[in-house]
Amino acid sequence: PDQRLERLRLRYEGCALVDGNIELVGLDAETDLAFLADVEIVTGYLLIYRTRLENASLPSLRLVRGEQLFDFDRNRSRTIAIGVVDNSALRELNLSRLVEVSSGDALFSNNSRLCYIDTIRWDDVLEDGNGTSVGLTSAGAVGCFSCSASCDGGRCWTPESCQRPLSKVVCPSCPARCADDAGHQCCDSLCAAGCIIASNDDFCVECNVVKDSNGRTCRGQCSSSTRRLLGSRLCLDGNCPGNYLPLSAPTASCNLNCLDDAITKELYAFDETTGTCKVCNSPCVPPKRCQGVERFGPVVHKGNIANFAGCTVVEGSLHIDRVSFTGDTSAGIEPLTFADLSALSNVTEINGYLAVTDVDDPAFVDLSFLSNLRAVRGRFPPYATNWSLYIEN
Repeated sequence: PDQRLERLRLRYEGCALVDGNIELVGLDAETDLAFLADVEIVTGYLLIYRTRLENASLPSLRLVRGEQLFDFDRNRSRTIAIGVVDNSALRELNLSRLVEVSSGDALFSNNSRLCYIDTIRWDDVLEDGNGTSVGLTSAGAVGCFSCSASCDGGRCWTPESCQRPLSKVVCPSCPARCADDAGHQCCDSLCAAGCIIASNDDFCVECNVVKDSNGRTCRGQCSSSTRRLLGSRLCLDGNCPGNYLPLSAPTASCNLNCLDDAITKELYAFDETTGTCKVCNSPCVPPKRCQGVERFGPVVHKGNIANFAGCTVVEGSLHIDRVSFTGDTSAGIEPLTFADLSALSNVTEINGYLAVTDVDDPAFVDLSFLSNLRAVRGRFPPYATNWSLYIEN
């Protein structure tokens, strides 16, 4: 746990923009989340799952874009931008500057002590209008203090941290929220998370598409004389900074790696000849996602191994056991061979757990069939209560 916390600290400390997701999973009660104090924007999702935290605070977070969503049910029925699930000790979640979730839902489930979440106007926060799908199964926690009298409508994250003034439901005719002042003037349609309208200086809090190099003026696209820095949505003058790679025309952009473009949805690959990222053609294909043993289970075996062929992301878990090789007709488990496990060779991420237990097949000498595996994320209920990676006997 200490090493994992250190990795989180090194990854997020001092960051204002998280180009990706924040996943806080299995953290102890003593965990200090001060390393998240500067985070203002998360382009993906925020997940707080199975922790023993009593308080969680991201005091600067104002925008969750939801460009990547968490598939909570692993069948795309609920795609979550903010998920707070199975945190039995959690008392307060302070997101006091949060204005907008641009895409996706919010889910709060099995947080029996969590206060105040049911006071928040989620229909003002969720941009795509799915406020009714917010799960508030932890609402009604006992022993919660009242919100401060200064909190409009009794809406708060903690007794003294009020929900920010509403900027969506109070001005439904505006194309992109309104300024949270008494005048409720409409923000420009290129704005995200609202705007500031003053007598001598009007500007968007954030931008839906891109913004000029001054960081304040929102545009529908970068001008021909600038490049777009992927992730930040910033138009840059001149060359790409540092070790960022230029993307080839017609998309003049800079990217740290040749990754998917979350805005245009195009896929890129590195071209060694030109030293740039170019739009993919075959065999460059999007990641293939498949379900884990929770659906096909209880273990990987001959009868379900074909479901993993070509899979790159397992939206669940993998369990390889002695019975995978011996079979069990009463349980519908057909015996496989070591060669059959080559179907897992493309897997790069397992979002649940990986367990290998009690295998005594003489051909099972290594885990080479998982040579491309980069991450076991442990997002779902772990193996044997505690483990995300479990290899025994």
